Amino acid sequence: MGQERLGPSLRRFGALAPARVTGGEQTRSATGSAAPWHMHPSAQELLQVIEGALAVEVEGQGKALIEAGEAVIIPADLVHLARNESTTAAGKALVVHSRAAKDKPLTIMRT
Repeated sequence: MGQERLGPSLRRFGALAPARVTGGEQTRSATGSAAPWHMHPSAQELLQVIEGALAVEVEGQGKALIEAGEAVIIPADLVHLARNESTTAAGKALVVHSRAAKDKPLTIMRT
């Protein structure tokens, strides 16, 4: 499994080996759509793109384009978003969070 650093916080991975998934969701992103700026207290996020490509941006660190078959790990407590910048193709991704603290909310939206 190859790995590439995308800045101080993001790492891009090649195809991931099958793993036992204990929680997460599959998301679909219409062309031009984006998740709002948000963070996950004490929870890192694994985002694996299944179809299309998604731009992942960490506040103050720029963005990286993650393509189908690639994954990125977003460390806990970083303000970030994911966006489909394509004007022609929808995106599809598997998003998994690993929580370290059950007493903290999973997501806090930035206002």
